[in-house]
Amino acid sequence: MSIESLYDEQSRAYDKKDGYEDKRSDVKAKISRLKSALSKVSSIKHQVSKKRSEASRLAHVDKWKGNKFNEYQEEINDSLMNGFNIYYDKTDDISDKIRSKITRLENESSELKGLIGEAWNLINDIATAIINFID
Repeated sequence: MSIESLYDEQSRAYDKKDGYEDKRSDVKAKISRLKSALSKVSSIKHQVSKKRSEASRLAHVDKWKGNKFNEYQEEINDSLMNGFNIYYDKTDDISDKIRSKITRLENESSELKGLIGEAWNLINDIATAIINFID
């Protein structure tokens, strides 16, 4: 092997390394944007949960009597509470999808690290599954 071919090989290796670093940088930027979105969705989910609790207390008004009370209770249970439950479930689904996308991107980034990256991917997948299950 000549010295020129070794320099060429070294140059290709540096170019490849730069490409990996650019790709990892791009993935990190995407992850950062997704984490920001996840934070916003989690905040909305928390607000919906609070409003749902407040609405639930409205359904237990002890001081109101009259022939419209049952109609009022049905309206709260059927419309308002179901609406809050649907909205909460949708925000929960969105949170799970964002976490899963973050995990895929983190795994993509760590694949560039070789064998250690593969082990990290397995741990990352398990952690995300656990978080999505309990949250």
